[in-house]
Amino acid sequence: MYNFFKIKIDKNRVFGLDILRTIAVCMVTYQHAGALFLQNYLHLYHKIVFDGVSIFFVLSGFLIGSILIKQIEKRSFTFKELLTFWQKRWSRTLPNYYLFLTIAIILYFIRDTTTPINFYEYILFLQNLAHRPSKYFSISWSLSVEEWFYLTIPLLVFLLLKFLKTTPKKSVFITIITIIIFGIVIRYHYLSSGNNIIDDLHFSVLYRIDSIVYGVLGAYVYHYYKDFWGKYKYHFLMLGIAGVSLYFTPVSNKFYNYVLSYSLTSITVLCFLPFLNNIKTSNSKLYKPITYISLISYSTYLIHMLVIDLILYIDNWEFGIHLVNNYDLPWSALKLFYYILFWIITILLSIINYKYFEVPTTNYLRKFIK
Repeated sequence: MYNFFKIKIDKNRVFGLDILRTIAVCMVTYQHAGALFLQNYLHLYHKIVFDGVSIFFVLSGFLIGSILIKQIEKRSFTFKELLTFWQKRWSRTLPNYYLFLTIAIILYFIRDTTTPINFYEYILFLQNLAHRPSKYFSISWSLSVEEWFYLTIPLLVFLLLKFLKTTPKKSVFITIITIIIFGIVIRYHYLSSGNNIIDDLHFSVLYRIDSIVYGVLGAYVYHYYKDFWGKYKYHFLMLGIAGVSLYFTPVSNKFYNYVLSYSLTSITVLCFLPFLNNIKTSNSKLYKPITYISLISYSTYLIHMLVIDLILYIDNWEFGIHLVNNYDLPWSALKLFYYILFWIITILLSIINYKYFEVPTTNYLRKFIK
């Protein structure tokens, strides 16, 4: 049984980044699991939630940005190499996404077909280009942002290299600054136009793609100014801690909440990278659990909402009422049982999906990438 769930750990992993990824997936999962928690304590439950998706965004930008910079610095970045770059990304992200999209579509037809859904939008990542997506397969919104990032940012760098003949360093820098300014300006335009639905900002590709580019900025500094990156890692760590404090400080100013907060949250995460990227491994007993959770984080992100829906669906069969009435259980005990059950099922299914679908599928598809 142990071998069935055992995951191989690559010795070249950076433990500090695994810590960050683990925090991200735990924050997202913890936040959504509030639907199963004791309702009387939810006001306290959600007080300790940091934006896990923003952590994922910055981390993705840093890792993909690092790969991109290394590739364009080694040799000329041809269109064929750009296609290879995309193929490698998509071989990792798309199979899992389409697997769980298929499951979500099947469940939609089994449970509820009254709400019209444009499935092609989810297939093509068009569900939240400039607005919030529907509640159907809602966690896909951030994956849509990431896929558009994978498509557009390398393409912009390629166009600068190809047609403006800029150096790799300058091409990456121009791309970073352009997208960061674009993100701030377009959010300000949204606010100044009288719009006040913040979910249309929070969950859309157009208004959030710059969040990932702050990670690319980190990759840029790490690659081209490595001494600066290492020398001031503790200074940046202190700034990151200050940024977390600001994140949990309520601010009623609309300009801050609609325009600046997303940039500042990404900068906060970015400030932790110089310190955490320096932690290559660990002898701690937490090394394996943290690395495991980091490895299965993508599967966990896709699975956890389905598990929540399943538990709530079973509860709607009056299963809970039956237990409470027949076994004299308090509702609080039942809620805690659901909550603990959710975490166990989510982790086990994530390990199974990672080991027996995500990794084999990625490895198989990459055999065809030249």
